[in-house]
Amino acid sequence: MLFRDAYSKKKGAQASRLLAQAQSLLQPPSLDAEAGKAGGEAGGEASQAADKALELLQDLVQDYKRTKASGMGRILLGQLYYEKGDYDAAILAYDAFLKRKDDRAELTAMAWEGLAYSHEAKQDYAQAAICYEKLSQMPLAQIQAWAYMGKARCYERLGEHEKALEAYRALLADQPQHPAAPEARASIASIGPSLEEAGASR
Repeated sequence: MLFRDAYSKKKGAQASRLLAQAQSLLQPPSLDAEAGKAGGEAGGEASQAADKALELLQDLVQDYKRTKASGMGRILLGQLYYEKGDYDAAILAYDAFLKRKDDRAELTAMAWEGLAYSHEAKQDYAQAAICYEKLSQMPLAQIQAWAYMGKARCYERLGEHEKALEAYRALLADQPQHPAAPEARASIASIGPSLEEAGASR
């Protein structure tokens, strides 16, 4: 038992170091460092750093699957894949995190948000709406309103305007002072009359 605990702690420490190295590579450069380099050189270095971080994160989630650090590693891996335009790989990374049933609400919200964005980027609006719905159910008030907006946006793309209206109204009922509230009101004002006209013409 003692040997197993020591081994587990060692693996956890190694995983944490890998995660820290990847996070360090993903930190934006300081303004002073940026000012001293030409735009192309700075961009090239950032791309190389992202590629190296990707390798570290791939090693982390492959070799240290059972560590807590690997959970955050999957989230960062999903974000990197998304930024590279590899939405299928991003979806796999976020799904892998959710299957672990991690109890950290913030990371779970990030996974649902990443899934929603990735499906939306693929124009799979039905699946994106499901992910935004999951995100809106998270006990984090600051992200719920944005989840309603995302869900409404997807339903509009699908032509399901009544469901879009429901999402906008849910946002306004829960957080009428949210920064997205004016956009939600404008969308309701735009969608509502057209739905009434469609209903009257039936």
